[in-house]
Amino acid sequence: MGSGRQWMSWIHQEDLCSIFSFLLNNRKFRSGELCAPNPVRNSEFAKILAGPLAAIVLPAVPAFLLRTCARRNLQNVVLKGQRVIPRR
Repeated sequence: MGSGRQWMSWIHQEDLCSIFSFLLNNRKFRSGELCAPNPVRNSEFAKILAGPLAAIVLPAVPAFLLRTCARRNLQNVVLKGQRVIPRR
C-alpha cells in the first residue's frame, strides 16, 4: 500500500492465540510489544503472503486513494507504518 517502503511489524496468528491463552489462564498482565522480532517492509510482506495464498501481487494501492477512503488513524498506520521490535 502506498509506497510499500513503510515498516510493518507482524505476528503469526498462532503466536497471538497462544499469548492470549497464556494471559487468560495465568491472569497476569505482561507489558511489552506483541510482534515478531523482524519487521519487514510492506511490499516484502505482500510478496511473502501472496506465495502461500497462490495469489497475484497486485499493484500498490496509491496513497492518495487511501487518504480519500480511510480514516486518519488508519491512514497513519498503513501509510507511515511502525517498526516495532519486541524487547523480550
